[in-house]
Amino acid sequence: MPANAAIANIYAGDTLTMPFTLSDTNGPLNLSGWTWRAMWRPKAASDTVIELAVDATTANVGHLVISATPEQTQLMVGNGVWDLEGTLAGSVRTFLRGNTAGVQDVSRG
Repeated sequence: MPANAAIANIYAGDTLTMPFTLSDTNGPLNLSGWTWRAMWRPKAASDTVIELAVDATTANVGHLVISATPEQTQLMVGNGVWDLEGTLAGSVRTFLRGNTAGVQDVSRG
């Protein structure tokens, strides 16, 4: 079962950066070798999807950074859902999932 990782206050038009450290009772997981993908949707069954970037530079110490561009967050206003999947040797595992809340920015062009 994936861990719940809600993301509140996604501010439309801002860069979104979410660092996570994945660990178990023995400490941070070594996530080297995994292939990652993260997606956001207004609802889980929605055809609308935003693919989030996953930086796995320091995955060997369980650290991943999920991000979205200002153009992407502009589309993430309102409620939504997201998850993070990893694939290793053909096995797929969802590590994180959660609800999101995006708010419209005040300063915009």
